[in-house]
Amino acid sequence: MQAAAQPQAEAEQETEKKAIAAYPIVRYTDVPEETKADIVDTITGAVERFGADYDLAAKLIKEDMDRTYGPHWHAVVGESFGYEVTHQNNHIMYMFFLGNLGILVWKNC
Repeated sequence: MQAAAQPQAEAEQETEKKAIAAYPIVRYTDVPEETKADIVDTITGAVERFGADYDLAAKLIKEDMDRTYGPHWHAVVGESFGYEVTHQNNHIMYMFFLGNLGILVWKNC
């Protein structure tokens, strides 16, 4: 009877972990407050749509940002990366989503 209870307890713990990490955490940004929510929605929608295919998620984010806010946007989606980029003022956002998934978007000329 205990053997059946253990997998159920592990499944409940995994569900709790997913629920805790399912919201976006913006670590750094200098974008205006009026566009911040829209950019977060764009990023979370792309990541949810493509799941573990980070290349396609980054491509969708870049294309949507170019279309909405003008050309020259860049996007990086992945785990365990650092960054040092040159960007225009008020055009960078670094955030986490789904736990340890990092997303960086910035505009450069």
